Amino acid sequence: MVTETQLLERGSKSFEWLQKNFDDLARRYEGKLVAVEDEAVIASGDTVEDLIEQIEKKGKNPAETYITSFPSKDFFWIL
Repeated sequence: MVTETQLLERGSKSFEWLQKNFDDLARRYEGKLVAVEDEAVIASGDTVEDLIEQIEKKGKNPAETYITSFPSKDFFWIL
């Protein structure tokens, strides 16, 4: 079982890697949800259901996986 501390450390490491590689990843995964582990994208999908299915097929627990999204270029927020 993964401890909370381990999850926080892995999440922090994944976040830092995403920041360093944001531009390239945003181009490659525009409009997609992505799962990151060990400084690599391990799955991507158009829907949460699709992404979770891919993560589970790899024997991973989605609750212990860093998940984020890269909105399409035409996406904008209305605040």
